[in-house]
Amino acid sequence: RAHAGSRARQAANSGGADNAGSQNQRLVTSSPATSGPIKVGEPPKPPVAKSDLKPVPPTGTTNSGGWIDSLAECLVVTGNAAKGTLKQEGAVWRWVGPEAVFLGGTPAGKSLANLAVRLTFRHGGRNSVAIKLRIGKTTGFNYNAVIRPDGMTEIKRWQDERDSLLAKFDPIPGFDPKASHVMEFRAQSDMLTLLVDGQTRGSVKDATLASGSFSISFGSIEKIEYRDL
Repeated sequence: RAHAGSRARQAANSGGADNAGSQNQRLVTSSPATSGPIKVGEPPKPPVAKSDLKPVPPTGTTNSGGWIDSLAECLVVTGNAAKGTLKQEGAVWRWVGPEAVFLGGTPAGKSLANLAVRLTFRHGGRNSVAIKLRIGKTTGFNYNAVIRPDGMTEIKRWQDERDSLLAKFDPIPGFDPKASHVMEFRAQSDMLTLLVDGQTRGSVKDATLASGSFSISFGSIEKIEYRDL
C-alpha cells in the first residue's frame, strides 16, 4: 500500500506539471499579435546642392529668351515722355524726333559692349529707320545700321563728325515699307551683324568702338528689345 500511494502521488505530480505546461503554452499562444507592421523611420534626405537649385524665373520686362523690353524701360524714365520724341498712335509709337530715342544708358548688370538690339517697326516709307550701337557719351561716335524705304540696308560708323560706310547689302526682295518688320543689329567683339525679319543681311568687322549706349530713330515702333551676347 505504501508503494501504491507513492505511485499515486508521483502520477498526480506529473499530471499537474503537464497541466501547468499546457496552460503556459496556451498563455503564450494566446498573447495578442502586434497590430500592423512596425514603422521604421526614413533616413534624413541629403541637403540639395546649390548647383541643383533651379533659379527663380526673372521678373519684370525680361522674357524667356533674355530680351529686355527697352521701350518699357524708356517710357518709365522721368522726362522721356515729356520730350515728345515718341507719339503714341494706337498700339505703336511713332518717332517724331527731333532727337533719337536713347536707350540702355544704365541697365543694371549690362555691359553694353556685346549687345543685340531688336526693333519691331513699320517703316512708313520716309527716311531710313536706324539702330545705333556703342554710342559715345558725347554721341561723337557710334555704329549705325539703317534700312531704307526700298529695303536697302547698310552698316556705318560715325566718328569725328564723319560717316564711314562699312558695308552695304542688296535690297530685300519685295520689301514693303508699310508692313511690320523686325530689324536686329548685333555688336559682338569686333563683329557687326544685321538681320531683317530673321534673315542675316550680312556682317562686317570693325574694332574701332568698344562699348556705349544705343538708340533708334524713325519709323512707327511696335517694340524695342535688347540683350547681352
